[in-house]
Amino acid sequence: MRALTFAWLLLGWIVLACGGAIAAPLSVVLERADAGLHGARVPPNLLLNLSLTHAAAAAAHGGDYAPQREYAGYFHARMCYSYPYRSKDGVMLPDLRVATAYFSVLKPADALHGCGGDSFSGNFLNWASTSMLDIVRYALTGGDRVIDEVRKTVLQRAHLPDADKPIDFFAHPVFFPRKVLQTGVAAATPFALAQLAIVSCRNRLLFGDASLPPGGSCDAPGVAATHGVFLARVRVCDTEEGPLRDDLCLAYGKNYKPVGAVQRHGGRVRVGVFGHLNGQPASAGPVYGGVLRAPLAHVGRQRWTAPDFMPQDNTDAEWNPATGVYVPQSAGPGGGVTAYINGLGRGNAGHPGAYASAAPLAELLYESLRYLQGRQASAVVPPATAPPAIDDGLPVVSPWSDPQTASCQRHVVVSLGDAGMAGDRYVPGNVPATPASNGDRARAADGFAPPPFDAMAWTHAVGSLESGGAQGNPAPRPDLAALELLADGAGGASYHAAGLAYWSHVQALRPGGKNDGVAKVEHYAGDLRQGDSAATPVSTPLLLAAKYGGFLDANGDANPFTSVSGSAFDEWSLDGRWPAHYLPGSDPAALIAGLRAAFAAADKATLPATLAGPTLMALASGTEEAYWFQTQMRLADGGMTVSRTAFAVGADGTLLPGKPWWRAGGMDKLAPDGVPAALRPVYTLDAKGALMPLAWKGLDAEQRGAFDGGDGLGEVRLAYLLGQRTLEVGQPGGFLRRRAGNLGAAPYGNLVYVGAPGLGMPGAGYGVHRKALLERRKMLYLGANDGLLHAFDARTGSELFAYLPQALLRLAPAAASTHYSPGPLLDGGAATAEVLALGHWKTVLVSGMGGGAQGVFALDITDPARFAQEGALWEFTDRDDKLMGNVRAPPAFARINMGGKEDAPAYRDFAIVASGYNNHVNDGKDTTAPASAAAIFLLALDKAPGMPWVLGSNYFRLKVPVASGGGDGGHDSDADATPQALAPPVVVPGGDGALAFLYAGDLQGNIWRLDMAAGPPWKDGQGLKLVFVARDAQGRRQPVTQQLNVAYAPGGGYLLLFGTGKLVEAADTWPSAFLSQSFYAVHDDLRASSPTRSRSDLEQRSLGETAGGVRVDGAELRYTGSDAMRGWYLDFLDTAQTGERSINGAVLAAGKVLFNTVLPRRDPCAKPATRLYVLDVLSGFAADGAGVVQAGEQTGRLFDGLARAPPLALELNSTVGAATAAGRAEGRKELAVLQPGLPGAASGAVLKVVSAPLPARRLSWREVANWRELHEAAKKK
Repeated sequence: MRALTFAWLLLGWIVLACGGAIAAPLSVVLERADAGLHGARVPPNLLLNLSLTHAAAAAAHGGDYAPQREYAGYFHARMCYSYPYRSKDGVMLPDLRVATAYFSVLKPADALHGCGGDSFSGNFLNWASTSMLDIVRYALTGGDRVIDEVRKTVLQRAHLPDADKPIDFFAHPVFFPRKVLQTGVAAATPFALAQLAIVSCRNRLLFGDASLPPGGSCDAPGVAATHGVFLARVRVCDTEEGPLRDDLCLAYGKNYKPVGAVQRHGGRVRVGVFGHLNGQPASAGPVYGGVLRAPLAHVGRQRWTAPDFMPQDNTDAEWNPATGVYVPQSAGPGGGVTAYINGLGRGNAGHPGAYASAAPLAELLYESLRYLQGRQASAVVPPATAPPAIDDGLPVVSPWSDPQTASCQRHVVVSLGDAGMAGDRYVPGNVPATPASNGDRARAADGFAPPPFDAMAWTHAVGSLESGGAQGNPAPRPDLAALELLADGAGGASYHAAGLAYWSHVQALRPGGKNDGVAKVEHYAGDLRQGDSAATPVSTPLLLAAKYGGFLDANGDANPFTSVSGSAFDEWSLDGRWPAHYLPGSDPAALIAGLRAAFAAADKATLPATLAGPTLMALASGTEEAYWFQTQMRLADGGMTVSRTAFAVGADGTLLPGKPWWRAGGMDKLAPDGVPAALRPVYTLDAKGALMPLAWKGLDAEQRGAFDGGDGLGEVRLAYLLGQRTLEVGQPGGFLRRRAGNLGAAPYGNLVYVGAPGLGMPGAGYGVHRKALLERRKMLYLGANDGLLHAFDARTGSELFAYLPQALLRLAPAAASTHYSPGPLLDGGAATAEVLALGHWKTVLVSGMGGGAQGVFALDITDPARFAQEGALWEFTDRDDKLMGNVRAPPAFARINMGGKEDAPAYRDFAIVASGYNNHVNDGKDTTAPASAAAIFLLALDKAPGMPWVLGSNYFRLKVPVASGGGDGGHDSDADATPQALAPPVVVPGGDGALAFLYAGDLQGNIWRLDMAAGPPWKDGQGLKLVFVARDAQGRRQPVTQQLNVAYAPGGGYLLLFGTGKLVEAADTWPSAFLSQSFYAVHDDLRASSPTRSRSDLEQRSLGETAGGVRVDGAELRYTGSDAMRGWYLDFLDTAQTGERSINGAVLAAGKVLFNTVLPRRDPCAKPATRLYVLDVLSGFAADGAGVVQAGEQTGRLFDGLARAPPLALELNSTVGAATAAGRAEGRKELAVLQPGLPGAASGAVLKVVSAPLPARRLSWREVANWRELHEAAKKK
């Protein structure tokens, strides 16, 4: 059978690359991947609905103490604690003075959390003392600080209700029972007892002899305190514990403070709190709704305000940004988020332990949604419950200010409830004649946002989806059919919270809102009631609110059971049992992790929730269909899937999807017996640079330390990275982050396909090499922000292996933390080439490490089956050369004539990369480059593994000037205010195929040429020429972040085609960055005497807006003769409002240059757009419908969405005549221009080029595959 023929067209994202910094070093912020995306500039709202009563202060940990298990709480489970005693009447008793009475770390515990009889086990104290409210505070604020000083922090347990309250928690059998340590007292405590009894009351811990009969009270404990009364307080995060307890402690200078999700994400997320009235007596009758305790606001160091949403100092920050110490909150209305969370139950110093008497969850949720709608609170019923300004020492905010600062602002609501949930049916649409009405009155539907909201109807809709199988539910519950009539718990709570969550998740909140994912609400919900995890979760109001208010409605059908993948679970669950947004109180570790995940998702999520990532398209002959590889990213959790799907192109250029082949990156379910799936093979480099399996026994002490994280659990984290799931939260004893999939996102990466080697490579033995590999396994490679380069079988989708660069190893374990906030790790672009190294042909892959580390790495992927034996080539990082920075762009490859004996050619293959971003930034490794340093690196591909890098031997460094002024003379203030980075270089070969020239742009608009033909050694500045400086009409420099395109120019030399603009960090979307940007075609005549060119040497192409795009006008352009110009340029329209810029490389086809521009738009809620330009390469004009290139024609079609890749041109049909004497051929081509990464109609658009003059020669033009020819050929085989 004839070999299949593939024509591959890469759509991997060509993004920013490279460079050093100017004298006053400015860095590029690489932490986020949402620059320019819809609504990304607008900070999200996260509203905490704390529907809590005294039941929230109930014990967090039930059952007998199990020393092998780790319990969550304020105490470090792996430490032992001492407590101070003082003499009273000659007897040594535990200290109870506020200033000095607290537990302090004494020493590490043993493997079973034992302390040897001289101190208290922190793990035991967590089991004995922790309340559910403490778990909530641990997750949200880091705990309630009773002492909050710069160098000292003491946390206190929640204050428990006592005999003055409706319920006394002293040895209460339900809420906080008397606990008994049956065995191991001497290991867990300093007491010499057979059995120890522990009673909690108020803010105290009482220890007694369990052999004595129970009794006593908090004021007169008697036998309950035979071994002392202790304050339930603990000192945390001192200078010794802080570095070892990163789960709780955050550094502020040289000191540490306990922090939670509010502090970690409060710099970006606006946070507010709703709660109930605490001071309302139980005798007052039914309690309605909830009240605003803290309005939505920025609580951290910075804030972003309308209309421009640029960061500024926040004068209302709730803690000192330098020390972490809380700023005192005023006692008046409008109190802070952290003050309310930490003050709940102790806000009134004279009346501590007071909590709300009842928690009508659905009513509170409805009031919070009214708040998000920009309305005022409902009229209170009965009037006696009208909220006071101060309730039990805590503020009540009234009236309400509209919390929505922009129409596209994302709203996240986190609702927590407990056993105090009570009658809550007084919501719109309530009909009191139902069996479970519990005395609530009728209430009309709410018509504020049409159609009118009816809680009973929406709750019924939830019940219909839950109870029936017709809509895709694989496990229907017929008992939930009339959900609107059912009640939950002893308090008779309704299920209307689920209906409210569902309605606000799939419907627009405000009048005129569109049901497009904007201004809707994403819900999380947690139930603090104790209970064991069930195989089949109980469908409580909170669980259903999480399920129907938080599912990922990617297909927009408002049904969680139908998904794009066909799975009934993908949209709402990670494990097929629990809703992904449900926070179970039965598992404190999962509750903590879920609350943290809600904040992280609010911080990093996007509109829409999923984004198209890198895409790779293949046109095939033979028996296979054409197909593409697509990725879908979720920036909220940093996950991604990759799939292979067949496609066809219609006669009109429309993309016609075909059958799916496979999908990878989802999470495999655990086997029923809990045995994990086989771990994927991952490899890295050892300290000597040799390839090794990533296994615990093979790691050295430094590498193990990166995984240990101060708690000795490094081996567990390593297994997590390899794919093990048994210790993810939600599993028994789990404490590691629960993943939505096993593949990290790749917002700036690319897909690389490797099949059989191509034709046409010069060099002895290449034919034999190619023939031997014609049938090798077809592979797909993808670097991702889990730190791994993944290697997939392109036919089946199975992952054969992964590679973790040694330079990223110390950062990779962070993904296992429940604090994980997705960021860059391995998000650099990759490329492959067939190279000749030391007499042997190889297929090599070279990739930048992106934002995770400063460097690049190279692998031998000639035979994927032998990767474990010979896959490592090298890594090159800032440890090898200080000028190396963060590299995001794919490398280039070149063959260089090194010069042999008697001037005979001697060729050597190199990977070529620019120095990358931020090489001047101090990363603490003594590898910081000088402030003004940028370079292009030539890295030999024949360097043996383990051999050191030697400048001038196996690598070469070509410095590029980055002094103030950028190299064209003078001093520019805009150059000083701009970071310096080189764009990825483009390789121009000479007649023998060896490297002749390199061209690269930079962030200051300079276009550099490096003459490489003379061969090494290259001295600094040798052959370096500043060809052009891009400036706008006002003389401001324009950044170049893309790889240039190079074509032969009339009269000799090259035509350099490139656009200007930058879109990589949040600052690029600020109004101050909305400057004029352009596209240039610059003629470089290669003469050393030619001056540095500017726009005055080019012919302008003016743009005028038309109904279908833009019209291109201008004068005729000549490249030779007395009136010759040096090329052409055009300035994009209205950039002050649209922000239009060019960030991706162009495509050259049929004498045309095709390029995308992106329009992030100044309006923060305007949807970003992409404009497609198709222009004649030489003239810069567009063509009419007959293909005639002339002034006044139209181009610039506008598409929805932000393209991060060049357009893809597929040749449908072509006819080419004979070449003329001038070397030109008249032809007719019909092209389909596709934008697979854009939504809707942008996926395929026909472009017809008729009678296009085809240049006789072309250089570095992207191949345009003839679709029709290949497709018809495939049918015949």
